[in-house]
Amino acid sequence: MRHERITTRLKTLIAVCCCFGFGGCVSPSIYFDSLRPVQPYDSSRTSITDVSSGVRGGVSLPHRDLIRVDFTSGTDLRNMVVREDNILFVHSYFCDGGNNVGTLGGPGVYVNLADARKETQVRQFLFFIDVTRKSSPGSIPPEPGFDLSVNPKDICFYVTARSLITTYKSNVERIPKAVIEQVFTGWERR
Repeated sequence: MRHERITTRLKTLIAVCCCFGFGGCVSPSIYFDSLRPVQPYDSSRTSITDVSSGVRGGVSLPHRDLIRVDFTSGTDLRNMVVREDNILFVHSYFCDGGNNVGTLGGPGVYVNLADARKETQVRQFLFFIDVTRKSSPGSIPPEPGFDLSVNPKDICFYVTARSLITTYKSNVERIPKAVIEQVFTGWERR
């Protein structure tokens, strides 16, 4: 009995030390919040910062129609990059196609500029999905073409972070087709 108590306490001590030694415990939970279309000249493009590089959004975003996806994270993803030198990526794909058909947008994870240098915890992040893309059957993996404004589909996404020491993978979250349809109601391309 005494041996079991010592073993249990030792395991708890090791878990606590590892947890705090790697910049704090991280929650793999993410939750979809909202989305909205962002056109090439939308002023909101300059009010964000790439979490990994610190580059202001207007500079790093492609000059085409995008969908902004806002999500909540169970952990402050900024700390994973700053403290642990992780490379942070968002993976987005059509839920019915699996995760092997390429991404639906860039891999960047962004934060609102106002939150970028906050000392307190930040849980609100965002990323971008292309509204349209031509098919690229020669790419590896082959990437299908799509136009979400005409043919919306359920989109799944998750976040990963990797460094020499740590690996993080969030849960997979879903953006329902109905929400994407609603975003494009009354939307006009410029």
